[in-house]
Amino acid sequence: MAKRVIDEGAAALTQLVHHLKLAGVSDKDVVVGGGVILAQPLLANAFSHQISDRFGATVAVTFLDKPPVLGACVLARQLCSAGDGPETSIVSQHMDIQ
Repeated sequence: MAKRVIDEGAAALTQLVHHLKLAGVSDKDVVVGGGVILAQPLLANAFSHQISDRFGATVAVTFLDKPPVLGACVLARQLCSAGDGPETSIVSQHMDIQ
């Protein structure tokens, strides 16, 4: 029963990737993070295998071991770098991101 729940969860995540590709997202990298998938190696492994089975080498999975909000902060920094307003300095002061 537990294996089925894990496999179904991985299948649902894989289906989300499929829908994104159908919607025109062309990126070949899938980044996942957060406590649910990182703390459950069986789920992470099942997801990786299902992505590989479904998309082959055209999609790579990366597990982010940083807080998921980090991605939002990176995007904010990129948006702010387009200008030189006070938002840029605020983001820079509170971020230690490469």
